[in-house]
Amino acid sequence: MLRKPIPNFDGYDIDEDGNVWSCWSYNGKKTNEFHLIKPKISDGYLEVGLCRNKKQFFRRIHVLLLETFVGPRPKGMVARHFPDNNRQNNKLNNLQWGTCQENHDDQKINGTIQYGSKNKNSKLVEKDVADILALLKEGKMGIEIAKLYNVSKYTISLIKTGKTWKHVKRTI
Repeated sequence: MLRKPIPNFDGYDIDEDGNVWSCWSYNGKKTNEFHLIKPKISDGYLEVGLCRNKKQFFRRIHVLLLETFVGPRPKGMVARHFPDNNRQNNKLNNLQWGTCQENHDDQKINGTIQYGSKNKNSKLVEKDVADILALLKEGKMGIEIAKLYNVSKYTISLIKTGKTWKHVKRTI
């Protein structure tokens, strides 16, 4: 299996299967023997902590792999898991640089877009939005509804115009 040094991180290698190796000992000294680094999971992605100049940098393995084997990220591109959208499948043959649109299209096809209540930052759930739409249909003012649901008037406006929560059935 091919293994290469990670650019800009002396003493670290990565192989085609996404395994990251270090020749640094726990006391910060460089050795001649490499050991496997155990990755951690962050937002579903595997990442590792790499040190440079006594500072630790957390890097996602799929990005490190592409930067090492394919080259620097082209302007306007993102790392994509394709054809298998599994965020933990970091084999070189499953990764490529792609456009944001290609990545978004992959998420649509695979049903992994974090919209609506799937979005961890959402204050509302689908039933709330359906109720908000019903209140709007009854003629309630957006500002009143916003206070009731502890969201901004702008959020209510976006729901009303269908710019957000598009997947919730509309009756107005």
